Amino acid sequence: MVSVKYFGQSCFLLDDGENKLLFDPYLSKNPAQVAQPDEVHPTFILVSHGHADHVGDAVEISNNNNAPIVTTPEVGHYLEEKGCKAT
Repeated sequence: MVSVKYFGQSCFLLDDGENKLLFDPYLSKNPAQVAQPDEVHPTFILVSHGHADHVGDAVEISNNNNAPIVTTPEVGHYLEEKGCKAT
């Protein structure tokens, strides 16, 4: 069974017990903040598009967890320049 945790805005985490997929990790600057970037440990990150409230803390979380980011090619190139692995 997959569990879903909602972090506000458009950020949520799907966890099937083996993999954790974090969507649009807008955490640290979120006015309704419920978690800090160092409190989530995804296996993969999905960034739907390049707006700041969707990219959010993707770079920090990706680098801290060695979690590749799945996104569009344009956003992926930007994130790779920041040291992340993007697909």
